[in-house]
Amino acid sequence: MNWNLRAASLCCVAIAAVAPSQLAAQLHLTVGEQLVTALNSNPANVNHYGTDSATGQNGTSAHIDWSGSPRTAISECSTFLTLLLEHSYGYSQTTFKARTGHASPTAAIYHDNILAGKGFTNLSGPAMLMPGDTIAIKYPAGQESTGHAMTVVSVAPWQPRSKSTQTFLGGGYPEILGYYDVTVLDSSASFHGPTDTRANKPGGIGIGVARFYVGLNFAPTGYTWSTVDASAYYSQANSGNLVAFGRWIQ
Repeated sequence: MNWNLRAASLCCVAIAAVAPSQLAAQLHLTVGEQLVTALNSNPANVNHYGTDSATGQNGTSAHIDWSGSPRTAISECSTFLTLLLEHSYGYSQTTFKARTGHASPTAAIYHDNILAGKGFTNLSGPAMLMPGDTIAIKYPAGQESTGHAMTVVSVAPWQPRSKSTQTFLGGGYPEILGYYDVTVLDSSASFHGPTDTRANKPGGIGIGVARFYVGLNFAPTGYTWSTVDASAYYSQANSGNLVAFGRWIQ
Protein backbone atom coordinates (compact mmCIF):
# COMPACT_ATOMS: atom_id res chain seq x y z
CA MET A 1 0.00 0.00 0.00
CA ASN A 2 1.22 3.54 -0.76
CA TRP A 3 1.27 5.02 2.76
CA ASN A 4 1.84 8.54 1.43
CA LEU A 5 -1.40 8.41 -0.58
CA ARG A 6 -3.29 6.84 2.32
CA ALA A 7 -2.05 9.51 4.72
CA ALA A 8 -3.02 12.28 2.32
CA SER A 9 -6.49 10.77 1.97
CA LEU A 10 -6.91 10.49 5.73
CA CYS A 11 -5.79 14.10 6.12
CA CYS A 12 -8.63 15.27 3.87
CA VAL A 13 -11.09 13.29 5.98
CA ALA A 14 -9.71 14.78 9.20
CA ILE A 15 -9.97 18.34 7.90
CA ALA A 16 -13.49 17.79 6.56
CA ALA A 17 -14.59 16.58 10.00
CA VAL A 18 -13.73 19.88 11.66
CA ALA A 19 -16.75 22.04 12.39
CA PRO A 20 -16.78 25.43 10.59
CA SER A 21 -16.96 27.23 13.94
CA GLN A 22 -13.54 25.83 14.82
CA LEU A 23 -11.96 27.49 11.80
CA ALA A 24 -11.97 30.92 13.46
CA ALA A 25 -8.86 31.76 15.45
CA GLN A 26 -9.36 32.22 19.17
CA LEU A 27 -9.12 35.71 20.65
CA HIS A 28 -5.86 35.05 22.49
CA LEU A 29 -4.07 34.40 19.19
CA THR A 30 -5.12 37.79 17.84
CA VAL A 31 -4.00 39.46 21.07
CA GLY A 32 -0.66 37.63 20.92
CA GLU A 33 -0.01 38.54 17.30
CA GLN A 34 -0.78 42.18 18.04
CA LEU A 35 1.67 42.06 20.95
CA VAL A 36 4.47 40.73 18.72
CA THR A 37 3.84 43.52 16.21
CA ALA A 38 3.87 46.14 18.97
CA LEU A 39 7.03 44.80 20.60
CA ASN A 40 8.88 44.86 17.28
CA SER A 41 7.71 48.38 16.40
CA ASN A 42 9.86 50.28 18.89
CA PRO A 43 13.56 49.59 19.58
CA ALA A 44 13.07 50.97 23.08
CA ASN A 45 10.78 48.05 23.96
CA VAL A 46 12.13 45.27 26.21
CA ASN A 47 11.27 41.75 25.04
CA HIS A 48 13.20 39.31 27.19
CA TYR A 49 13.04 35.58 27.87
CA GLY A 50 13.55 34.70 31.52
CA THR A 51 13.10 36.57 34.77
CA ASP A 52 13.27 40.29 35.40
CA SER A 53 16.48 39.88 37.40
CA ALA A 54 18.32 39.11 34.15
CA THR A 55 17.54 42.61 32.88
CA GLY A 56 17.96 44.52 36.10
CA GLN A 57 14.23 44.70 36.80
CA ASN A 58 14.55 43.96 40.54
CA GLY A 59 13.95 40.24 40.24
CA THR A 60 10.19 40.39 40.04
CA SER A 61 8.09 37.80 38.22
CA ALA A 62 6.93 37.64 34.61
CA HIS A 63 5.36 40.85 33.35
CA ILE A 64 3.83 42.07 30.08
CA ASP A 65 2.77 45.61 29.17
CA TRP A 66 -0.24 45.09 26.91
CA SER A 67 -0.39 48.76 25.94
CA GLY A 68 1.73 51.89 25.94
CA SER A 69 5.09 52.78 24.45
CA PRO A 70 7.74 51.76 25.19
CA ARG A 71 6.67 48.38 26.52
CA THR A 72 8.26 45.65 28.60
CA ALA A 73 7.64 41.93 28.16
CA ILE A 74 9.46 39.54 30.50
CA SER A 75 8.32 35.95 30.22
CA GLU A 76 9.05 32.28 29.72
CA CYS A 77 7.01 29.96 27.53
CA SER A 78 4.42 28.85 30.08
CA THR A 79 4.14 32.20 31.89
CA PHE A 80 3.53 33.91 28.55
CA LEU A 81 0.74 31.47 27.73
CA THR A 82 -0.84 32.00 31.15
CA LEU A 83 -0.63 35.80 30.96
CA LEU A 84 -1.96 35.73 27.40
CA LEU A 85 -5.02 33.66 28.35
CA GLU A 86 -5.68 35.70 31.49
CA HIS A 87 -5.44 39.02 29.66
CA SER A 88 -7.46 37.92 26.62
CA TYR A 89 -10.40 36.50 28.56
CA GLY A 90 -10.30 38.62 31.72
CA TYR A 91 -9.38 35.77 34.06
CA SER A 92 -8.13 36.55 37.54
CA GLN A 93 -5.41 34.31 38.98
CA THR A 94 -8.11 32.70 41.12
CA THR A 95 -10.29 31.99 38.08
CA PHE A 96 -7.36 30.65 36.10
CA LYS A 97 -6.31 28.38 38.96
CA ALA A 98 -9.84 27.02 39.19
CA ARG A 99 -9.75 26.15 35.48
CA THR A 100 -6.25 24.62 35.39
CA GLY A 101 -5.45 23.67 38.97
CA HIS A 102 -2.49 26.07 39.06
CA ALA A 103 -2.05 29.84 39.21
CA SER A 104 0.92 29.57 36.82
CA PRO A 105 1.22 26.12 35.20
CA THR A 106 4.57 24.91 33.92
CA ALA A 107 4.86 23.58 30.38
CA ALA A 108 4.72 20.04 31.77
CA ILE A 109 1.50 20.83 33.63
CA TYR A 110 -0.02 22.31 30.48
CA HIS A 111 0.91 19.04 28.74
CA ASP A 112 -0.71 16.93 31.45
CA ASN A 113 -3.81 19.14 31.59
CA ILE A 114 -4.33 18.74 27.85
CA LEU A 115 -4.16 14.96 28.11
CA ALA A 116 -6.53 15.04 31.09
CA GLY A 117 -8.98 17.38 29.34
CA LYS A 118 -8.56 19.94 32.11
CA GLY A 119 -9.19 23.37 30.57
CA PHE A 120 -8.49 21.92 27.11
CA THR A 121 -9.93 19.57 24.54
CA ASN A 122 -7.31 16.93 23.82
CA LEU A 123 -6.52 16.70 20.09
CA SER A 124 -5.13 13.52 18.57
CA GLY A 125 -2.29 15.16 16.65
CA PRO A 126 -1.15 18.02 14.41
CA ALA A 127 -3.70 17.12 11.71
CA MET A 128 -6.42 18.45 14.01
CA LEU A 129 -4.72 21.76 14.90
CA MET A 130 -6.39 25.09 14.23
CA PRO A 131 -5.17 28.67 14.84
CA GLY A 132 -5.24 29.43 18.57
CA ASP A 133 -4.65 25.83 19.66
CA THR A 134 -1.94 24.93 22.16
CA ILE A 135 1.07 22.64 21.74
CA ALA A 136 2.72 21.62 25.01
CA ILE A 137 5.93 19.59 25.17
CA LYS A 138 6.92 17.77 28.36
CA TYR A 139 10.63 17.08 28.89
CA PRO A 140 11.95 14.12 30.91
CA ALA A 141 12.31 14.69 34.65
CA GLY A 142 15.56 16.21 35.87
CA GLN A 143 16.04 18.77 33.11
CA GLU A 144 16.38 22.48 33.87
CA SER A 145 13.10 23.20 32.05
CA THR A 146 9.91 21.12 32.33
CA GLY A 147 9.13 21.58 28.64
CA HIS A 148 7.83 24.14 26.18
CA ALA A 149 4.41 25.66 25.40
CA MET A 150 3.32 27.26 22.12
CA THR A 151 0.21 28.75 20.52
CA VAL A 152 -0.63 27.75 16.94
CA VAL A 153 -0.73 30.59 14.40
CA SER A 154 -1.23 28.45 11.28
CA VAL A 155 -0.68 24.93 10.00
CA ALA A 156 0.72 24.15 6.56
CA PRO A 157 -0.72 21.17 4.61
CA TRP A 158 0.54 17.66 5.32
CA GLN A 159 3.69 16.75 3.43
CA PRO A 160 5.09 13.26 2.77
CA ARG A 161 8.40 12.28 4.35
CA SER A 162 10.11 12.53 0.96
CA LYS A 163 9.57 16.32 0.91
CA SER A 164 11.77 16.86 3.96
CA THR A 165 15.51 17.39 3.55
CA GLN A 166 16.24 17.35 7.28
CA THR A 167 19.49 15.55 8.00
CA PHE A 168 18.25 13.18 10.69
CA LEU A 169 16.04 11.31 8.20
CA GLY A 170 19.17 9.70 6.78
CA GLY A 171 19.42 7.75 10.02
CA GLY A 172 16.20 5.82 9.70
CA TYR A 173 12.96 6.37 11.65
CA PRO A 174 10.84 4.23 9.29
CA GLU A 175 7.73 5.01 11.36
CA ILE A 176 7.70 8.57 9.97
CA LEU A 177 5.31 8.97 7.04
CA GLY A 178 5.08 12.76 6.81
CA TYR A 179 5.00 16.04 8.65
CA TYR A 180 3.27 19.36 9.30
CA ASP A 181 5.02 22.72 9.46
CA VAL A 182 3.33 24.73 12.20
CA THR A 183 3.78 28.46 12.67
CA VAL A 184 3.81 29.08 16.42
CA LEU A 185 3.63 32.01 18.83
CA ASP A 186 5.70 31.58 21.98
CA SER A 187 8.25 32.95 24.40
CA SER A 188 11.60 31.29 23.91
CA ALA A 189 15.30 31.72 24.55
CA SER A 190 16.00 30.72 20.93
CA PHE A 191 14.19 31.19 17.65
CA HIS A 192 12.47 28.73 15.31
CA GLY A 193 14.55 29.10 12.16
CA PRO A 194 15.62 32.07 10.00
CA THR A 195 12.09 33.39 9.36
CA ASP A 196 11.38 33.78 13.08
CA THR A 197 10.59 37.31 14.27
CA ARG A 198 13.41 36.86 16.85
CA ALA A 199 16.03 35.72 14.34
CA ASN A 200 18.20 38.78 14.99
CA LYS A 201 17.33 39.09 18.69
CA PRO A 202 18.34 37.22 21.86
CA GLY A 203 14.90 35.73 22.49
CA GLY A 204 11.59 36.67 24.04
CA ILE A 205 8.08 36.62 22.55
CA GLY A 206 7.85 35.97 18.83
CA ILE A 207 6.58 33.87 15.95
CA GLY A 208 8.41 31.13 14.04
CA VAL A 209 7.96 27.71 12.41
CA ALA A 210 8.38 24.28 14.04
CA ARG A 211 7.93 20.88 12.34
CA PHE A 212 5.88 17.97 13.69
CA TYR A 213 6.32 14.50 12.23
CA VAL A 214 3.59 11.87 12.10
CA GLY A 215 3.25 8.17 11.37
CA LEU A 216 0.36 5.82 10.71
CA ASN A 217 -3.09 7.36 11.33
CA PHE A 218 -1.39 10.74 11.83
CA ALA A 219 -0.13 9.76 15.27
CA PRO A 220 2.69 12.17 16.27
CA THR A 221 6.15 10.61 16.28
CA GLY A 222 8.25 13.64 17.23
CA TYR A 223 9.29 17.13 16.26
CA THR A 224 12.11 19.44 15.22
CA TRP A 225 12.50 22.92 16.70
CA SER A 226 12.62 24.45 13.22
CA THR A 227 12.48 23.44 9.55
CA VAL A 228 16.21 23.91 8.87
CA ASP A 229 18.03 20.78 7.71
CA ALA A 230 20.28 20.52 10.77
CA SER A 231 17.50 20.91 13.35
CA ALA A 232 17.59 18.02 15.83
CA TYR A 233 14.77 15.49 15.87
CA TYR A 234 13.11 14.70 19.20
CA SER A 235 11.43 11.34 18.89
CA GLN A 236 8.68 10.77 21.44
CA ALA A 237 9.75 7.13 21.67
CA ASN A 238 13.48 7.73 22.11
CA SER A 239 14.02 11.21 23.55
CA GLY A 240 11.28 11.17 26.16
CA ASN A 241 10.05 14.57 24.94
CA LEU A 242 6.27 14.13 24.88
CA VAL A 243 3.94 16.34 22.84
CA ALA A 244 0.28 17.17 23.54
CA PHE A 245 -2.07 19.13 21.28
CA GLY A 246 -5.00 20.94 22.85
CA ARG A 247 -7.78 23.48 22.29
CA TRP A 248 -8.49 25.92 25.12
CA ILE A 249 -12.05 25.67 26.38
CA GLN A 250 -13.39 29.21 26.72
